Amino acid sequence: GSGACTEIPSATQNGVGSGLDGLGSIVLSDDGTSLYGVAYGDVVRFDRDPDTGALTYRGCITGDQRRGPSGSGACSEIPTATAQQGQRSGLGGTVSLALSANARSLYVGAAYSDAIARFDRDPATGAITFVGCLTGDIRVGHSGSGACHQIRSATKGGSGSGLPWPYYMALGGDGGSLYVASGSTVARIRLKRATGSLHYAGCLTGYKGFDHCKEIRTAARFRGSGLRGISDLAASGSTLYAAAQDDGDIATLAIAPQTKIRGAKIHRHRALVRFKAGSASKFKCKLKGEGVPKHLRRWRRCGSHGFRHKGRQVYRGLRPGKKVFRVRATDRAHTTDPTPAKARWR
Repeated sequence: GSGACTEIPSATQNGVGSGLDGLGSIVLSDDGTSLYGVAYGDVVRFDRDPDTGALTYRGCITGDQRRGPSGSGACSEIPTATAQQGQRSGLGGTVSLALSANARSLYVGAAYSDAIARFDRDPATGAITFVGCLTGDIRVGHSGSGACHQIRSATKGGSGSGLPWPYYMALGGDGGSLYVASGSTVARIRLKRATGSLHYAGCLTGYKGFDHCKEIRTAARFRGSGLRGISDLAASGSTLYAAAQDDGDIATLAIAPQTKIRGAKIHRHRALVRFKAGSASKFKCKLKGEGVPKHLRRWRRCGSHGFRHKGRQVYRGLRPGKKVFRVRATDRAHTTDPTPAKARWR
């Protein structure tokens, strides 16, 4: 043709079915050796020379059988690939990308499947392997094609499920959370650092009357909430920024500290519970159960009077019976963990 570019081996006229058609988003690994992109249901991979920046095409993975071995043969297929543009495969309509903090997991937003797909990544070679996906659409979950794990609030088509179409994604919370957004909604996905697995943790919305998400104070049915028409996300430290195109602003969202139980030691009428937070915080605890005094059932300061990463709480003279302990952290920005850590014992 014009000779402007080097062709990939599977190149076609107009790029249709090549695996590189409609490239929409790219992400570079921190070490600069791999470049990944998404294109109409495909995930493409390039090796990159860190010294020169030169790219070498290494193929693509698809959820659409038309570009798999039984179609154009441009890409390798995931096990759940379908003939309907990959719509219910868990990888249909790929639009966004994010790499985990340890570079061992690649996350792909798939709009047609209302899903987040996860790939294991080999840091030595850059090769990726499809592991599974999380969806808000029952047609892609266990009651439909079975391609993805289905969140509890999933709906037919994914609309209103609390997991927005994943047009925009950003890693935050020291790499422990993946934020996903579209429309007026931002959802949080907890990431297990050891495995990279995905766990839905709720959502925040600027749309008034949304059943499955927590509304911000200025939520409205139309424009004016400050979070209408999200067009991009960026995260840094304990802050998440959302560009709200329809409202013409940048919304600032505080990332809450994550509270975790480090361990509990129970001996007869005494209990010692250790806990921690992802950022320096003050802690509050409460204890419920059989024979627990009223003043312990309310949130009370515990652990430390200053800002700390770790704390402990001791209870003495406890009566026999079931007990439920909860602890939550509040950081220097006065942001409180909405999901307190919990421990149970008898």
